[in-house]
Amino acid sequence: MAARSSRKLSSLLSLTVCGASLLWQSAALAQVAGLPAPASATGPNALVLGDFRVTSQAQAGLTHSSNIRLDASEQADNKAVVSLGGNAESTWQRHHLAASVSAFAQDVQERRHDDLDNETLSGSLQGRFELGGGAIVRGALQRQQSLIGKNHVDQLNGLLHGTSTTDLGSYGLEWDSPRWFLSATGQQARMHNESDVATAGKAEVQALDRTERQATLQVGRHLSQGNVYGFVGTQAIDYDAAPGLALQERDSRGWRAGAGSQFRFGKWQGALSAIRFTQNFDGAAIRDQHAVVGTLQLNYPLRDTLTLSSLLQRSFAETSIDGIAGIYTRTLFLGLVQSFSPQWYVKAGPAWHRDQLASSSMATRRTSWEAQTVWQWHPRAALVLDLSWTRQRASDARLLAQQFKETSASLSLQLRY
Repeated sequence: MAARSSRKLSSLLSLTVCGASLLWQSAALAQVAGLPAPASATGPNALVLGDFRVTSQAQAGLTHSSNIRLDASEQADNKAVVSLGGNAESTWQRHHLAASVSAFAQDVQERRHDDLDNETLSGSLQGRFELGGGAIVRGALQRQQSLIGKNHVDQLNGLLHGTSTTDLGSYGLEWDSPRWFLSATGQQARMHNESDVATAGKAEVQALDRTERQATLQVGRHLSQGNVYGFVGTQAIDYDAAPGLALQERDSRGWRAGAGSQFRFGKWQGALSAIRFTQNFDGAAIRDQHAVVGTLQLNYPLRDTLTLSSLLQRSFAETSIDGIAGIYTRTLFLGLVQSFSPQWYVKAGPAWHRDQLASSSMATRRTSWEAQTVWQWHPRAALVLDLSWTRQRASDARLLAQQFKETSASLSLQLRY
C-alpha cells in the first residue's frame, strides 16, 4: 500500500511540473479543502451492488463575494453553486476497477457577470490487474474540466473566465515486493481551453491548448518508517496554434529526475519530494528552463481531536504570456483540523503564495485566511460553512491589474448516499 501511495504522489508532482491544473475548487479555499476530515466524520456505509461499492454526493449552496472578478473593480455579487458526484469501485480481492463522475455549476446573480456562469463535467475509469509475483498492470482514462479565471495561476496576463478540459490516458507496469517497488509508466494529456467572450482574450485562452506526453521510470524501497523512491523521465509538450494567431513557438522537450519519501516518526507523518526538470523550447524568444520544484507536507496530531498540518511547495505551470515559459509558484500553508464532536469539526489556516514569471522579476504575492466548518447533523446530511479573506499584491506596475482584495462566505447543504 505504501508503494502505491508513493507512486501516486510522484505522478501528481510530475503533472505539476508540466502545468496540469486539475482542480475546480476556488483558489481561496483550495488549501483548506485539501485537509482530511477527522476519522469521526466518516460518511455512511456505501451501497453494495453486486461486486461494487457505490457512493454519491450532492452539494448546493449560496456564496457572497465582495470581489466576484478578483480584480481592482471590487464588484460584489452572489452566486448559486451546485455539485454532484458519484463513485463505484469493485470489491474483488486481487484486481480492481473504479469509476467516478462529477459535475459542477455556478450561476452568478447579476447579468453583467454572466461570463462567470460556467459548468464542468468530469469523469474517470481506472483499473488494476495483478499478474502474480508482485507484478501489476495499471491503466486509467480521465476527463477533467476546471474553471479558469483572471487570477488563475496560468493567467497573470489577465485572461477571461472560461473552462479548461484535460483528457488524460495513463498506463503502467509495476512490481512490488516486501522490500522494493519498481514501475514504468506513461501518459498523454490533451488540454483544451474555452472562453465564451469573443475578444483578443479568447485567443490567449486558446493559446494554451496543447498535448503533453510523459514517460517515467521509478524505483523505491519500503522502510519501517515509510518508503523512499527515485525516478527519471521525459516530457514533451506540443501546442495547437489556432488559425490567425501570431504566437511564438512554444513546443518544448525536456527531462526530469527526482526523489522523495513518505514517512512516519512517532506522531509525525508526511511526504517529501524534490524534482529537477529541464524544458527546452523550440522558439529562441522563450528562455529554456532548468529548475527544481518540490513539496514538503507534515501532519502532527496534538490529540485525537486536533491535528496540525503544514505545506511548503514550489511548482511550475505553463502560461500563454508572450516570451514567458511559465509561472513559478511558492506556497506556504499552516492549518489545523479540530473536531469538537463526532458531528462537528472545523478546518482553518492561513496561506501565502508567490507567483513569479519565469526569467523575470515580476511577481504577485497573495495572503489568505480560510476556514471551513461542517455540522454532520444526520449520517447522510451536513451543513457546510466556508469563509475566506484574500489579498493579492503586485511587485511591478505591469501587474497592477492583478491586485485585489476579496472576502467571501458560502453556506451549503451536503447530502451523501
